[in-house]
Amino acid sequence: MRNQLRDQFILQVPHPGRFSASLLGMVVIFQAAAVRADTYADDWQTQFKVTTFEDVRTDDNASSGSTLWTIDNKADVYSKELYERPVASMDETVGSKPASETYYEFIDISTGSIAIDKKSEHAYFSIDLTGDAEVSDGTSVIKGFSENYRIRFSSDRNFASEDGEVSSYMIGVKGPSGNVSGSFNDSGSSAGTQIWFDDPADGAVTGTGLSITDEGTSGYAELTSEGSSSDIRARIDGNSIQFALNYGNLGLEKKLFRNLIFEANKGVTDPQNSFFNDAYSFEDAGSPYDTENPPGSIYEVDTLLARNGGGMRAAPVPEMGSGISAVFLIGAMFYLFRPRRFRLQGCRAETVIPSFYLQFAWSVIVRHRMRCRLRFQ
Repeated sequence: MRNQLRDQFILQVPHPGRFSASLLGMVVIFQAAAVRADTYADDWQTQFKVTTFEDVRTDDNASSGSTLWTIDNKADVYSKELYERPVASMDETVGSKPASETYYEFIDISTGSIAIDKKSEHAYFSIDLTGDAEVSDGTSVIKGFSENYRIRFSSDRNFASEDGEVSSYMIGVKGPSGNVSGSFNDSGSSAGTQIWFDDPADGAVTGTGLSITDEGTSGYAELTSEGSSSDIRARIDGNSIQFALNYGNLGLEKKLFRNLIFEANKGVTDPQNSFFNDAYSFEDAGSPYDTENPPGSIYEVDTLLARNGGGMRAAPVPEMGSGISAVFLIGAMFYLFRPRRFRLQGCRAETVIPSFYLQFAWSVIVRHRMRCRLRFQ
């Protein structure tokens, strides 16, 4: 005779090793989900997908004895907002070209880099310089990085905010050698940092000069005052000035990073004049190739123009404690979600469900008040 007792059942749980793997998987999932929302990645160049752009360098343009410095042909193009002028006034000549007696390593950009952490909505930038010295009359003196380093970014190829929408910004740090250290997470990492925007309502700004349209424009306006926002951080890493930007907190979109201008600047530093080609005429700006019109109003500056087409992709690397955590997670997920076969003996039923839902199977058995034996197959 069949046993007619109700409200009784026997549950045989999964194999202990598999159950432990499931439990471990849940622990690792919670650990991996704890994204660092308030910290920045000093190791961003190894953590995320980095895109690097090269700039023309002036460090190899010294005359004999490093007493005079010239600029590479086609490295400085006024109409494209490209300036290769990491030198003092060019009032000497070498052959038919203007030359300078003083060269600044800490203004000469070699490369510029960007990486986007889409998950935390952070953007990272690096302005890489040839060194930290001033070379004059053949003598090199270490000066550090006490100038202005800035990055302009915009979804518009002309770096202009149009149609009432702000789509052009600039971040920068003043004198990082005296303000910041080697980590984005140090308490003073926001010192000297600032962000500006191109205000489409000011009635004056119509472009950066990439296509020269108007002179005497208003440049950039302050979005934050100097050192007031922890959403903009800077640090020094070797000969690089790096930035971390919490663009999510600032309400900015990733598409803004499609067009970039990396800038190292000792001369023209007023944000109101940052649209160089709109603020200064070609006669004012001068040319490093023209002895009749040597560099004038725009001097001691280097820029690197970079374009990214459809914008940057998010970094694929998950934010976990280590590679070991990833191995545990993958293994745990395998056991956690692999379909398992359960037989409800005495219930004339058999089903296949992921072991993760074992607790739900338990509740179903209780709900139906069946006398069953649940066996792991």
